[in-house]
Amino acid sequence: MHLLAKIDTVESIHSFEELIKTADGIIINRVELSLEMHPEKLILAQKWMVDRATQEGKPIFVQSQVLESMVKEGAAHRQDAEDVTSGVLEGIDAFILSHETSIGKYPVDATIQLAKCIAEGENILDYEQVYNDVRADAVNNSKKLSPADALATTACSIALDNNVDMFICITETGRIARYIAKYRPFQPILACSTSTPITRQVNMTRGVTGYKIPTHLRNRGDKLLSLILKLAKDQGMCMPGNKVLVFNEIGRAHV
Repeated sequence: MHLLAKIDTVESIHSFEELIKTADGIIINRVELSLEMHPEKLILAQKWMVDRATQEGKPIFVQSQVLESMVKEGAAHRQDAEDVTSGVLEGIDAFILSHETSIGKYPVDATIQLAKCIAEGENILDYEQVYNDVRADAVNNSKKLSPADALATTACSIALDNNVDMFICITETGRIARYIAKYRPFQPILACSTSTPITRQVNMTRGVTGYKIPTHLRNRGDKLLSLILKLAKDQGMCMPGNKVLVFNEIGRAHV
């Protein structure tokens, strides 16, 4: 089971360092925070929390006041759409619609508009610069990278230099997939596990898709990889001739 910490008071922001260390992810509730903070302060607080979550490799979500204009209108106001796209560039993993889909008149349109804004933001990301920025932060804020983090940053560097098209992570914990996602690669990450809860949990992380693999194939390397590659091709995640970087974490105590 994953634990997500909701940040909805100034007090919770003051406790953010403890929360980001212990929780599996963060939800920022901007409506509640706006009752206690001035808008200009809230913007800076959100940016800081997103940066810290990225450094820790934890997913962070923004809830409420996402496309607020679409609660009553069929099209998003420019500032709402701009806010979502800016959030993508900032490093937010996902947005949670609330009033737009619970009491709003255009729930489907709001969802489609959100997807379009996110796609536009991802299309203009400089992924190599994002990788360099996240890596610099990771090195500057830690005396020594963990083995999994060091492996992930090396993998992303190899992927950038060699035009790798996809990551496959065979894992019991989802850990290596989350660390790779921390560096925001543009390549899709397929996290494969024998654990159903793990395959569901990794879907919370940006760019990661979970896949449940048969338990009887966990130690059958060639057959397992063939099955996973077939799935990836069927899902359009890769094509024949693409380069794929594979990690196998199953059966090891540490990466």
